[in-house]
Amino acid sequence: MKPRLLIIEDDENLRELLAETLDEEFEIQTAEDGSAALRMGRDFPFDVILTDVRLPGEMDGVEVVSKLKQYRPQAQCVVMTGYADEQVPLRAAKLLVQNYLYKPFDHEELRKALSRCSKSRQTQHFNEGLLNRLLQLPKQLVQNRLKALQTHSMQKLEQVRGEFLQSFYTLIRSRKLLRTTALACWQLFEKVELSYLTARRQDFVGAPVAEWIAALQQARSHMESWAEDQKVQPSEQSEIPQNEFNVLYERIVQGAMAAEHLSSVTVVRVTPLEMREASPALTSFYRFCWDRSYSGGLPAEFELPELAATRGAP
Repeated sequence: MKPRLLIIEDDENLRELLAETLDEEFEIQTAEDGSAALRMGRDFPFDVILTDVRLPGEMDGVEVVSKLKQYRPQAQCVVMTGYADEQVPLRAAKLLVQNYLYKPFDHEELRKALSRCSKSRQTQHFNEGLLNRLLQLPKQLVQNRLKALQTHSMQKLEQVRGEFLQSFYTLIRSRKLLRTTALACWQLFEKVELSYLTARRQDFVGAPVAEWIAALQQARSHMESWAEDQKVQPSEQSEIPQNEFNVLYERIVQGAMAAEHLSSVTVVRVTPLEMREASPALTSFYRFCWDRSYSGGLPAEFELPELAATRGAP
């Protein structure tokens, strides 16, 4: 069954072109403004929303998304715009919009953004399983970790962790979060992430999960505040030099990776060199994230099989 896509675009020619272009991959309904989208949203069980920011009437695209999510809170969303705006990216990030595209964009960029949206939960689980296989972790250890992750507190942690990474991704994609500020935000995330990875080696026994949740929520709040003034500088004690972080930043700006891939970045970075070099896929992913001289794309192993198979398709 095809994912269901709601396209909200006031330009009739572009609206029809988008519907025609995406028809093979999605079941599509279209709306020309916010009011029409809300009427349609009550009856059309959409999975993904593609909306322009500037729409006729009293509501812009981000406000429409906010209202549509009352019907479908799990719906994924891609925002598109031809204009730079100071407040829209921050509002979109707070709503956990999955991607932010500036017009003009090509079909492949849009197709990949929407495909990743419709498969975002699959990608998250796929990446976790992939890392377990690539790191050749013992089966019992993997089972113990999966059991620990099923507790309510750990599920809450995974939710908050995912929300931070999605907001971080959207703020960079929208160019609202600049390089130095983005590194300062990443440092807050990595402080929790490194503690999380250490505890994971002990199957999370005695892990300060509530502290991690509070720290990530505070980090997200700081990030949204810092995005407003861009005056925060990264800590000088950072393990990641600004020039190396810029590679990761640019991969996000280019749309070369999804927000879900960010959950693998730190664990691969701190994986011992000999373990990383034993896996060509881990080595390639590490270089993709941190090495400017690396000319390849996201390793195919880190894409869902159906996305990797269609890479470069017209």
